[in-house]
Amino acid sequence: MRLDLKENIVFPFSDPEWALKLLKTSIAYILILPMPAVLGYQVSVIREAANGEDESLPEFSMANIGPLWVQGFTYAIMLSLLGMIPMLGVGALCYGAYMGMADNGDPLPYIFGAFLLLMLVAMVIGILVPALLLRFAMTGSPASLLDIGAAINDIKHGPGDYALIFIFPLMASVLTSIVSFTGVGAVLVLPLTVLTMIIQGRMLGNYYRAYFQ
Repeated sequence: MRLDLKENIVFPFSDPEWALKLLKTSIAYILILPMPAVLGYQVSVIREAANGEDESLPEFSMANIGPLWVQGFTYAIMLSLLGMIPMLGVGALCYGAYMGMADNGDPLPYIFGAFLLLMLVAMVIGILVPALLLRFAMTGSPASLLDIGAAINDIKHGPGDYALIFIFPLMASVLTSIVSFTGVGAVLVLPLTVLTMIIQGRMLGNYYRAYFQ
C-alpha cells in the first residue's frame, strides 16, 4: 500500500485558512442551491492533490463557486443516471412478476430476484463511485462517470489502497454518528461530513499520484 492515511487526514489542517474554508463549504452543503458546489469542491481537491499540491486546500469563494457548482451538478446528474440501472432492472423483473400473476404463475421468484439484483448492482456501483469520481476529476469528461470498465481497471492498480479509500467514509460516518448523540457534538456533524469528503478527495488524488504518475 502506498497511501499514508495519517498524512491524508492531517493535510487539511495544514492550510492556514482550513477553518474558514470548512465553514464556508459546510454552510453551502446544508443549503440546497449551493450544495453542488461542495461536490465540485471535492473534485477540485482530487485534481489538486493529483497534480502535486501539498500546501493548501483549493479556494472556495464567490470567484469560483460557479465552476465548482457546474462540476458538482454534472457529477450528481451522471451518477443519478448510473443509479437508474438497477432501478430499470427491478422494473423489468417486477413487470415479469406482474405477467406471472396474469398467467396464474408465482410472482415471488421475480420479486425476490428483483430485490437481489437491486442490492447487488447498487453495491457494485457504490464501490465504483470513488474510482468514477477520480476519472471525472482528471479528465473533466462527464462520460467518464459512466466508464465502468476504466474505473475497474484503475482499481486493479492498487486494490488495497482503494479499499482504504472506500472504507474511510464508512468509518468516518460511524464516528459522526457517535458524535451526533451529544448535544455539542451534533453541531459538528455537518463539518465532519464535509471534512470526510475533503479527506477522501485528498486520498483519491494521492492514489492517482501513486499509481498513474
